[in-house]
Amino acid sequence: MKLRLTLSNCLPLLVAAPLLLPQISSAESLSDIYKLAAARDSVIQASRAQYEAAVQALPLARSAMLPQITVGGEVALNELNDDGGGSYDSNGYSATISQNLFNLPAMRSIKKAKANVAQAEASLQEAEQNLMYRTAQAYFNVLTAREAFNAASSSREAIARQTEQAERRFDVGLSAITDVKEAQAQLDLAVAREVVAENQLALAREALRVIINQEVPELDGLKEDAALTAPAPASVDDWITVAEKNNPRLESARKDYELATTDISIERAGRLPTLVIAGSYQNRDTGIVSAIPTVTTEREEGTVKLQLEYPFITGGRTSSLISQAKSRATQASFNLETVRRAVVQETRDAYLTVLADISQTNALKQALTSTEVANEATQAGFDAGTRTAVEVLVSLRDTFNAYADFAAARHQYVISSLQLRLAAGILAEKHIDSVSRSLDSSN
Repeated sequence: MKLRLTLSNCLPLLVAAPLLLPQISSAESLSDIYKLAAARDSVIQASRAQYEAAVQALPLARSAMLPQITVGGEVALNELNDDGGGSYDSNGYSATISQNLFNLPAMRSIKKAKANVAQAEASLQEAEQNLMYRTAQAYFNVLTAREAFNAASSSREAIARQTEQAERRFDVGLSAITDVKEAQAQLDLAVAREVVAENQLALAREALRVIINQEVPELDGLKEDAALTAPAPASVDDWITVAEKNNPRLESARKDYELATTDISIERAGRLPTLVIAGSYQNRDTGIVSAIPTVTTEREEGTVKLQLEYPFITGGRTSSLISQAKSRATQASFNLETVRRAVVQETRDAYLTVLADISQTNALKQALTSTEVANEATQAGFDAGTRTAVEVLVSLRDTFNAYADFAAARHQYVISSLQLRLAAGILAEKHIDSVSRSLDSSN
């Protein structure tokens, strides 16, 4: 019984292996999974709520420069002592309106609020791009684990057939008992590898389930002819320029520095006077309950005033606040530089990783072809009596491992390409859709 293993007859075994897995629903593309993640991921939901809360900073800041109106009323029963002539009741209502005419701290707080909203927008954008990357990474981790499990399962089946062949050859006296024992040892190792691969697949599916908050359906696999293209633009410096302009984490750090510098101007403005115009109206009725007949008096009062306040001496409070704000601005400037350097490094690393992944994938493709040829040669040598059964088993294992490594490298290239766009701050849903077009439910 001969076992010829080539890429053409190896692939059907590997493709058929997913049929052993439970079919939850029809295969889903990355775009489908991302839509579920966008609607159900708890991290992005929290980020959106945080953004919605942050945008209220602007109307809150503007409210200080808008008219303030207060109305009130009261009803009271008053009891005097014996010398005061008895009890009386009173009621009244009032209204007050005020408007800041000049309040520089409040005016500059509006500028700070605008920067706060812009920072919140950048943080939300960062969270959205991170969700795209996390979803794609979890998706392709499942594909990689699935290919590894398929390879381990197919390897175990092929080695089991070789073990049966070794036993039959021993039964008819064509091989020694050592061949059977060595084949059984290889089979035991193959079973162990399959168990590990199955567990890794379960863990990968669980990681994706956490993101989409439902059981993971069958996923589309990467097409065999999916292209490996170098990053465009081709220069890493161009990618760094894009990242310095678009990376939302860097933009958030810039806004944080802007907020800190605005705080300095707000604290300095605390030394300036404020001018408020205010008007009030009060109506009060008072009646002597014990008098017969009851005596009622009514009093109306209206006031319009300009109120100027100047913080002449604050006990050093304003100076301390200014010094504190300056120190925080210095800290924010260094944080901004730290983030900028990190973004540059991440972009450069991601760019180089994409190039390395292309080279590695091409090398592993060639390695797969070479292991194919080596397996055929080993099988032919075994048939001719020049190679041992163990060598055939090792060759089978190496071929399936080469296929799993090749599949993992292709998946890693896709993830690295998305990571480069994430570092540059330009990862968008269109890139998720582009990856989806390179998938096929038959894989």
